[in-house]
Amino acid sequence: MSVPFLHLAFIAVLALAWALVQRLRAAVTRPWLAPLVATTVAAAAAALGLVPWLGEYQLTAFGFFLLMAFVVAWQIAAARRGALSERRLIDVVLIALVAGVAGARARFVWENWHAIAHDDAGMARPWLETLTIAADFDGGGMVWYGGLFLAGLAVSAYIHRHRLGFWAMADLVAPAVLAGLAVGRLGCWFNGCCYGAVTALPWGVRRDGHDHAIHPTQLYEAGAVAALVIALLLVERWLKRPGVLAALSCIGYGAWRFINEGLRGDHHPGARTAFFGMADLSTSQATSIYLAVGGVVLLAVAMARDRGPATPGTLTSTDPF
Repeated sequence: MSVPFLHLAFIAVLALAWALVQRLRAAVTRPWLAPLVATTVAAAAAALGLVPWLGEYQLTAFGFFLLMAFVVAWQIAAARRGALSERRLIDVVLIALVAGVAGARARFVWENWHAIAHDDAGMARPWLETLTIAADFDGGGMVWYGGLFLAGLAVSAYIHRHRLGFWAMADLVAPAVLAGLAVGRLGCWFNGCCYGAVTALPWGVRRDGHDHAIHPTQLYEAGAVAALVIALLLVERWLKRPGVLAALSCIGYGAWRFINEGLRGDHHPGARTAFFGMADLSTSQATSIYLAVGGVVLLAVAMARDRGPATPGTLTSTDPF
């Protein structure tokens, strides 16, 4: 279903102007200044014909669950933010949203570049058509690890810039990110992407475009990650050492994703790699190994540190990242 709305280019100009004005000292005491200036700049750009006013968007289940994923992540983070100001949390969520979507789509495009840049006959598409397809994130086609990587870099830069507590922020963000992922996988289910390999198990499902029953890997992941989030929040009640929650998140999800990737049936040559010459793995399986190992290292560092501030509420500016 197509719905008219502000064009993506108009929204981009609006967001950029808003972000730039927010950095001005005058915006701190005048909360109305950023939206006023941003709206004026975007409207002027549209009036001059530099960007379109309106565009049409495909309203899909994937897009809906993607939005719900960020809503759920926000609610969990907001409920656990402690002394962190709401403004700082909004900044982190918006940065993660933009960088996460961009990174997830960018990695998918990288892994599927030949299919995106060429038509069914193998002929190169016009560059504008290629860019349009590459930017069509609402139609599905994202690699979560790409979003995690870019969002992680962007949020880490923000933490460093504002001298927030790195360990406490990592513990705050990790369960929220995983909860959002669990919801987002429901969008993958309805979209038909990230599907599983053929199976004879009784819970195998038949989907359009598949001649045989396949593993519902999207639902496996939604359930497993939701269970991981619950386990993490329970662990937090008795193991209150900064950094541990983030480390366990990396270990738990890395291990699970490695297993679930083995049940996937949507891999293609561009998404496989020889992992140090030892095994033919999907790129996401290789990334899962790095994530889990990184989690083990993070856990060792967190456990070796002197016991400091214990909860997400201690997001101070004295922990230099």
